[in-house]
Amino acid sequence: MEKKNLKLSIIIPNFNSGSTLEQTLNSIIGQNYPNLELIVIDGKSTDSSLEIIKKYKQHINYWVSEIDRGQAHAINKGLKIAKGDYIAFMNADDLYLPGAFNHFERLIKNKSYDFIYGNVMVGINPLNSQIIKNSLTTLDLGKLLLFFFNVRYIIPSQSVWIKRDFLIQNELDILDESLNYCMDLEWYCRISLYNPYTFKIKKPYSFFRLSGNTKTILNAKAMKEESLLVAQKYLFNLKNNQLKNWHRYKLLDRILRKIYAKKLKCNFTVLAWILKKTGFISIFDKRILGLFKLEIKNEIRNITSN
Repeated sequence: MEKKNLKLSIIIPNFNSGSTLEQTLNSIIGQNYPNLELIVIDGKSTDSSLEIIKKYKQHINYWVSEIDRGQAHAINKGLKIAKGDYIAFMNADDLYLPGAFNHFERLIKNKSYDFIYGNVMVGINPLNSQIIKNSLTTLDLGKLLLFFFNVRYIIPSQSVWIKRDFLIQNELDILDESLNYCMDLEWYCRISLYNPYTFKIKKPYSFFRLSGNTKTILNAKAMKEESLLVAQKYLFNLKNNQLKNWHRYKLLDRILRKIYAKKLKCNFTVLAWILKKTGFISIFDKRILGLFKLEIKNEIRNITSN
């Protein structure tokens, strides 16, 4: 007898995302996946969201519309209900790409992965997007805690699937509701401490929408501050070399912010000092390389003008 398809649970937290919610729902329903549990947790939206949810209610296994305490609380409500073999959550303005679920199941069926993730397509719409590759080849806590420095060190939540049994057995089936932007980062950091059997899918199967209303874009400064709070919480779990590395990036971040905020000019002496102070990690940073190129151009200009 052929094995049943893995049961996949998708949680959609929504609040006033009526302009994109229908497209998100269609990207899931349109997968035609035979063993899907779709959960929509609405925070008492005042736009067209409720009409859209009711329009698709025959495809939704569970939905509710009531005041909640934010995105993390909404996801937690969904996690309590979800019964799938694997669980994911998808923001109400993002999408799954065609064929994502079947591709996902083919890759992981008969495996025992606990945490699956990958890259995403990013843009204004799926037809105007590009792949964004994160630098994490494993669920590495040291690299996750560098998210404050560069978004390459985040695992995009749109790409993540987690085995439900793994979450329950390790009491990880709850997000930190005190966080507004980095609840997923904190969750992944916590999960990493339990050494999950991890698999990274190379092919992107989800889409992250960039728009003027994207929470993490509107509040980039607050998100960075929150990511630093998360980092402070987990720094003591790092090995000595990882901890040194983190503090070097923190120093480099402070230097760069000062340079760009005050529009300071950097000659080769200053740049060499930065390289020395940061243990040469800065030589791989595009902003530092940009400053080097600018100084080289200035030197060439000075030479040719004399």
